[in-house]
Amino acid sequence: MIFHYPNSMCHSKLIINKFILTTSLFVFALSGFFLNLNISCSFLLVSLSKVSSLTLCIHYTTLVA
Repeated sequence: MIFHYPNSMCHSKLIINKFILTTSLFVFALSGFFLNLNISCSFLLVSLSKVSSLTLCIHYTTLVA
C-alpha cells in the first residue's frame, strides 16, 4: 500500500528542514566567530604579557645599573 502525503505536510517538512539547516549554520557561524574572538583575545593577552615582562626587564636593568 502506497501512502501519499498531502502537499501541505510535505511543505511543512521542507520548512522544518530549512529551519534546522539555517539554525545549525547560524550556530556554526556564531561558534566560529567566538572561537576567532577567543584566539585574538588570547593573542592580545600574550602580547600584553610579553610587553609587561619587557618593561619589567627594562626597569630591573635600570635599577641595577
